[in-house]
Amino acid sequence: MANRVPRPGGSEESPSRRARRDNWSHDWYPYQNYLDVHYSHMNKLLAEQLVLRDRTSFDEVRGRGLEQVTLSGRLECARDLLISVRKLLEVRRGVHNRYEVRTVRYSYHGWIRGTEHNVTRYDNAHDYLPLHRHCFDLASGHETRVDLLDIEHWPTLDDVIREAVELANKIAELRGGR
Repeated sequence: MANRVPRPGGSEESPSRRARRDNWSHDWYPYQNYLDVHYSHMNKLLAEQLVLRDRTSFDEVRGRGLEQVTLSGRLECARDLLISVRKLLEVRRGVHNRYEVRTVRYSYHGWIRGTEHNVTRYDNAHDYLPLHRHCFDLASGHETRVDLLDIEHWPTLDDVIREAVELANKIAELRGGR
């Protein structure tokens, strides 16, 4: 597992930095940079107390070299929100023979702790569906529809966490602030 790397300067992301991030979010990206960006986002989410405990880890499959990487585990978030994370990254040798990774399969599923109340789910884990979002009724947690997404609308893990916490806040309001 890689060491956590704090975000340099702790500043907000600039529009130009966001544009660069959007360009690589779902394409080949240097593996070490991927780890650095992931941990810096997680550190920021922890500092903002949107994520209370990060129980995810990177697992590497090695043969003659790095062959595959999986990010999996659970995030404990504000408002009793839990998010299950599973990302499968393919690996190749890129520029200067350094490892590059790209997400090929992923699933993010958020629900309220101790209940079957779903909050959100994004995945491409079904062979018969491309990337899609499961939408749930805030009051009941029952699925209302499935939206197919194109690559321009693939969320990052940071995006999913922020959206899920916002939805969990709305659910808490519906329940009288519990």
